Parts: sequence; structure tokens; C-alpha cells
Amino acid sequence: MTDTASYLTKLDAELARAGIRGGRRERIIAEFADHFGCDPDADLGDPVVLAAQFADELGTSFARTAAFRAFLALALAGVLITV
Repeated sequence: MTDTASYLTKLDAELARAGIRGGRRERIIAEFADHFGCDPDADLGDPVVLAAQFADELGTSFARTAAFRAFLALALAGVLITV
């Protein structure tokens, strides 16, 4: 197994361990594979640290989306109660 393939395999495993699944994980791996395609010697960082950063950023995004949806639901409920 090449260094690139082993890196991508480790990153994939770490992303799964961090709770990133499905299409998001596949897109991240595809982006990193593309980076390696352009520069096979690229130093993209430790897969464990990268997976944690992705999980933190995606978690923040999910929390923001959930809060916005809850606010909209409460606003709609308030309008319906008023009517």
C-alpha cells in the first residue's frame, strides 16, 4: 500500500471514529485524494487531528442549523397560537 493510500485509509478510519459518516466523509476523502493527485508529497497533517477538526467544525454547523430550525418552529407555533 502506498503512503497516500495508507494516509487516506487512516483518515477515513479517523473520520468514522469522530462520527463523520456517509457522503460528508466520502467528500472529505475525495478532496484529500485530489490534493495528493496534484502533489503526492503534500504534507496535509495528522489524520487524527484533521478528523477532530472536521468533527468540531461540522458539529458547530449542525448546532447552528438546529437552533435556527427550532427558532423557526417556535415562531410558527407563536403565529398559529395567535391566530
